[in-house]
Amino acid sequence: MDFQITSEEFDEALEHLRKLISLNTSNPPGNERLACDYISRVFRLAGVPYEVVQAQSTRRMVVARLEAGSRRDDALLISAHMDTVPADEEGWEHPPFSGDVADGYVWGRGAVDMKHMVAMGMSVLVLLKRKGISLQRDVVFAGVADEEEGCEKGSLYLVENHKDLIRAKYCLTEVGGFTMHLGGNIVVPVGIATKGFAWVRVRSQGEGGHGSMPVHNSAIIKLLKALKNLENQTLETRLCPQTMAFFTELAHYAPMPQNLALHLMTFEGLVPRLLSKVKDAELSRYFRAVTSDTASITMLGAGQKENCIPEDATAVIDLRILPGKKVVDALKKLQSILGDDVALEIIKSAEPTTTQYPTPLWDIIAETSMKTLGAKGVVPYVCPGFTDAIAFSKAGIETYGFAPVALPPELRFGSLFHGKNERVPVEGFKKGLDALWQVVLAYCR
Repeated sequence: MDFQITSEEFDEALEHLRKLISLNTSNPPGNERLACDYISRVFRLAGVPYEVVQAQSTRRMVVARLEAGSRRDDALLISAHMDTVPADEEGWEHPPFSGDVADGYVWGRGAVDMKHMVAMGMSVLVLLKRKGISLQRDVVFAGVADEEEGCEKGSLYLVENHKDLIRAKYCLTEVGGFTMHLGGNIVVPVGIATKGFAWVRVRSQGEGGHGSMPVHNSAIIKLLKALKNLENQTLETRLCPQTMAFFTELAHYAPMPQNLALHLMTFEGLVPRLLSKVKDAELSRYFRAVTSDTASITMLGAGQKENCIPEDATAVIDLRILPGKKVVDALKKLQSILGDDVALEIIKSAEPTTTQYPTPLWDIIAETSMKTLGAKGVVPYVCPGFTDAIAFSKAGIETYGFAPVALPPELRFGSLFHGKNERVPVEGFKKGLDALWQVVLAYCR
């Protein structure tokens, strides 16, 4: 029996991606119902059994399972969120909700983050059903909602209310699986950790009054003085084992002198000095994110009238915490930096996540990446953001960042997330689908 994906089936998956991009599931407000209904129709026509779950009427999710037997604990879950961040059409070469194919790319919001994985995951289940492949382990697909706003109405809702639907041993989701060009070598990062987060409201109170008569202890002045202490946007430089593994493994594939610099990055005391030498802005931002607990000021608010000094002022800080520290400890550190003139309140938070490696699935991913993506090897990767792993880790599911796609050397992958002109290479998408297909076959067939 031929288990290869045909050119017509690749084109079919590509068309699914284009149609999914054309559905505006920007979060807020979400409206993932549009994508859920589309996927449900595809599954229904293909004879793939599925269930629809909704936290709210417009926040629907779809979960499908191809069963191998009575056991569910060793299943493989493919998870992808259907929501995207919003997109302003200004500055895009192709409209963000067009799904246009041009210059060898599929363009649009969600092409990388992460409707390409939605299209690949649903296509894998359709192909397994169509080809009548006998499974030794269940294969599960979950198209989830609300990842961009913290997963509360998405994967967290699934885990808390419908855990049995997604019961599995392993999960594949974002971020990882993309090709990195390092000298003459291609390596594939595979996510083994995500930073925790806390969105923190900072509030100050002070004397108000008429704007013509300044006061020295106003709420705004207190807030600005406190925020001044966060000028470098870092709580502390701190290496976790997962970051050290990333630098160590990456050094194996890097040419001189980069391999030496990467090795030196495993020495915590040298990190600030080495970061100052990194000229590539995108790389510098990533290295800083995975070697520090960070704090970004994202919102400011105070006052309602031009000539009135307000008695209250607020800011919102986005805390990101490496594995090895809890959110509550990072909050204490933030309070000590800002001082006692401000009060802190957590709006939403989740702890860091980690995944064991190597495992049998890790070995399959490594072998497949070398065969289908041309990689010399895979390296453990730390995601500076959060993913649906924050939910699946609570369910005891080992979650890897592996949403495979082959990228040309000149494409800056990091800038595509939440950026203008988000796009994925057509051929890179097809190679990614083949990689995901081969991983599923190797683990589940």
